[in-house]
Amino acid sequence: MHGEPNKTQGGGLQGAGEFIRVVNASKVYQTQDGGEVEAFTNFNLEIEEDEFLVLVGPSGCGKSTLLKMIVGLLPPTRGAVYFQGTEVLSPRTVQSDRHILYGMGNSGFCPGCSCMSTAARSAAVPA
Repeated sequence: MHGEPNKTQGGGLQGAGEFIRVVNASKVYQTQDGGEVEAFTNFNLEIEEDEFLVLVGPSGCGKSTLLKMIVGLLPPTRGAVYFQGTEVLSPRTVQSDRHILYGMGNSGFCPGCSCMSTAARSAAVPA
């Protein structure tokens, strides 16, 4: 992170060119037997406007959980997610004239493709 976030007049967070900001986010899931599973803890991320980002990692490391938090489908257990300076509390928060693509990874999306070739092909698609 580039230092502490700044408060805007509307109470949201704003930094130079920050489009999406994840601040000390954690997500804990409750198991059926009353236990807990942490998807990730104290995660921080800044995505600048017009930046292209690909999340790559093993199954179960929290990629989909993070994306669902960014688009407002899932709240963080702790911490916060901000979109253009406003805290993301629901999918309605993430309305913009900018394109945000959330692609679920599964073998039906591009059978036989590696994740690197799929990411490279996605980067070549004009917005």
